[in-house]
Parts: sequence; C-alpha cells; structure tokens
Amino acid sequence: MKKNIYLFLFTALFWMIPDAQAQTQFGGTLNDSLSAFQIPVGYTRIGNQDYFGFRIQPQLRLGKLGFGINIPVLFKVNKDNEDNTVRNEEYQNGSGSFRLLSYFRYGVRDKHKLYFRFGELDQLRLGQGFLVNNYTNGTSFERRKVGIIFDVKPKEFLGVEGFYSDFNGFSNLFLIRPYVKPFVNAKSAVASSIQFGVSFLKDGDVNRYDSTGARQDTRIVGDGFSALSVDGGVTVSKSDLFQLRLYGQYAILNKSQALQDSINNYLLENPDATGPIANGYNAGSGFSIGADAQITVVPEQFDVRIRLERLFYSEHFLPQFFDAVYEIDKDAKIWRLANAPQIQGTYGSLTATILKKLTITGSLQIPDQVTDASPAFIRLSTSANDFPIKGMTIHGNYIKGNLGNLADAFTLDNNALLMAGFRYHFLKLFMIGADYRWTFARVEVDGIDTFEATKYITPYFGIYIPLGSDKKEK
Repeated sequence: MKKNIYLFLFTALFWMIPDAQAQTQFGGTLNDSLSAFQIPVGYTRIGNQDYFGFRIQPQLRLGKLGFGINIPVLFKVNKDNEDNTVRNEEYQNGSGSFRLLSYFRYGVRDKHKLYFRFGELDQLRLGQGFLVNNYTNGTSFERRKVGIIFDVKPKEFLGVEGFYSDFNGFSNLFLIRPYVKPFVNAKSAVASSIQFGVSFLKDGDVNRYDSTGARQDTRIVGDGFSALSVDGGVTVSKSDLFQLRLYGQYAILNKSQALQDSINNYLLENPDATGPIANGYNAGSGFSIGADAQITVVPEQFDVRIRLERLFYSEHFLPQFFDAVYEIDKDAKIWRLANAPQIQGTYGSLTATILKKLTITGSLQIPDQVTDASPAFIRLSTSANDFPIKGMTIHGNYIKGNLGNLADAFTLDNNALLMAGFRYHFLKLFMIGADYRWTFARVEVDGIDTFEATKYITPYFGIYIPLGSDKKEK
C-alpha cells in the first residue's frame, strides 16, 4: 500500500496542468503586480447554454496599492432566434454587485508592516498549514465571495494575521493568529528566526444558500464550529542556494453540539453502527511536524521548493480541514468528522521554477489508509509567462478533495475544481486565448434551474493595454 502511495505522490507532483489565480472568466488572470486595461470579447458555454459578450477589466498598481475590477456583460444566445437577454447571475445573491471588485490590495505580505487583500481569497495557508491550507472562498465563480486576508506587524517581534471569508454576513469563517518572534534581536540567525503563533478559528455561516438560491436555516455549521491551534517554526539554514525551515503545529477541532445531535439521530436510526461514530463523539486533535526547503539547483535557471510533513491525529479530526473544498459543502465535511478514525498521514508539496518563466506545483495530503472516512486531497498547478514562446501565458489549477479512492483523483465531480487557460499577446495591443473552468454555477437541467458543478468554456479575442511602468513600493 505504501509503495502505491509514494508512486502516486511522485506522479501527481509532476503531472502538469495549467495554474490558477484566475480572477476572470476569460482574459486570463488578473496579475496584481501589473497595471493594465483589457477587454476580452468572446463566446462562453455554461452547461448547455451559449452566451456572447465581453468583460471590462481595468487594473492599477500604484506603489503599495493595487486593485482590479471585473465587469461582465454576457448575452444569452437563444437557439430559437428570440431576443437575447443579459445574464445577471453574477450580480445576484451573496455580495451582489460588490463582487465586480476583483481585489483591492495594500502592501506585500512578508515585506511590509501592514498588508491586506480584499476580494477573492485563494490558496491560503495560515500558521504552519495543519489547520488551514490551500483554502479558497472562490468555489463558485459567479457567486464569488468578498473576503479579506491581513497581516499586521506593529512591532518587529510581534504580529497578527488572519482572514475573514465573506463580508456577506457577520458570522462566516474567521481566523486570527497573533504570533511572536521572541529572539528577533538575537545575534544568532537561527534564534532570531524562531516564531510561535496561536490561532483561533470560528465559522457560524449564517448565509448558506441551497441549490435554488434560497437561504438554508437548518445546517450543522450554522450553530457554530470552532478550532484552536498553536504552532512554531525555526529557520536552521539560510543562504542564497539553500534554506531549510523546521516547524510543527498542534490543533483541536472543538466539539460541535449540532454535529452531536446529528450523530444521535443517526444512531437512533442505525443502532448497529460501528466505528468512531459509535464510540462517542468528542473534540478531535492532532499535530504535525515538517520541513520546508528551498534549493537553488542552477542559479537563475532552476529552483525547487520541497515541503514534507508527517501528520498524527485522533478520531473525529481531519488535518488541513479548512481547504479548497471546505466551502463547497461545509455540512458534509463536518459530518465526515463523525466517522474520522485515529490515523497518521503525510503531506508533501513540490514547486519547481524554470528560467523564472515556468512554475509547476503539486501537493498531496494523504492518510496512510485512504477511505471515505479518511480522505486525501490533491492540488496541481502551473503558470508560464512568455513560455514556450514570447507573448504566451499559461495558467491553471486543479483541486480534488474528499478523495476516498485514489482511482478517482482526476474525476471531475462535486469535490473538484479546475481552472485552466492560455493567452497570446500579439501586435502589442491584442490578445487571443481560451479558458476552461469546472466550477459551481446556475444552469438549466431538464428545464429546471439548479446550482451545480458544471463547465465553462470560453474562447476570446480582446484588447490589452499596458498602463506604463508601475511605481515601486517603498
């Protein structure tokens, strides 16, 4: 079994699929380090319905400030030649028109004393990642959420970081992590790098919507779900060619009374149930120890970053619980804790950068025994700029969570998210490209509107105008 796990990890890390910070439906990514104005015009297929339209996407960076806007105008292409209608689903539910702001950013994380980014949250890792890793609030493209991530350092030895998942409500997923570097002024580089943090997380999520868009009032997470953790890390080696950091984290998923009530109802209906669900539900806990290495194999040509950690956890606990698929169905994920066994696992990630143009990343969180009760998680991505030819960019991201069988690792279903595309710039002001998404959207099935995982396919042509040189941050 272990041989198969390591073989799968090796092949997964090197399987290449285009990367994904995609903030746009078409026109590629909004790279918040650039200033530009673009209008992609194209055809879009969402489910089985065709649309034609464009997006207005200005983006500006001024020193520490950066923001991007994404205004969609899509017209339904009616097959029986009736009048076209504007698609307005992206303006409805949740944050509504406020989502036209792709992001607003101040500062650069780990560089400035004050950093925050307002908008869609993607690929978040807080603390050492044992509690929150690869988290995104963007599981639905057209019901994009507006959240915030922040990192504030009032003193050189003291800071606080955290995020809030969705401003459409006051009880959504929130994490705050104060941290300290107690020996920051020590003469020893190793001692000065030591950091400790404490995290508190809570999710009340009073604004859940079902597949029809109606608000749900009966759910597990709505009664509150919380977690605590402590973590620490130290850089034991740092040079231009090699850096090595060691870290660890302990976390508790607090007991949920709503989950206890659901378990009690289940046991009444299934008195012969066995396993963790029948052993008595309590808070679950676990810890991880790991190493993070950055290696310059060939200066300016080839760099790699390797992260590897061992995971240990009790019944009713799942590591990296708040990940990219958490927002798809929170209740279903919390219910998995009822049957989660005591087990160990491994997390590994590998990022390779070639010629500073091509970046490939793969990560896999995998228990020693993969089952529906102890699932795996996989993420694969790549991004390329001016590669393989000048003027071309490639971007994409594939995520699969709640993976109870490795044979289903590359099956697109309700536990998968995929964003991929390419773009080619020519004649300085023009671009052509295509995007593909597997995401959650409102579609029509057998004449009935429903909200489900579906595909977006969008070829496009457009105008791209760079807005001059960006001002450097100070």
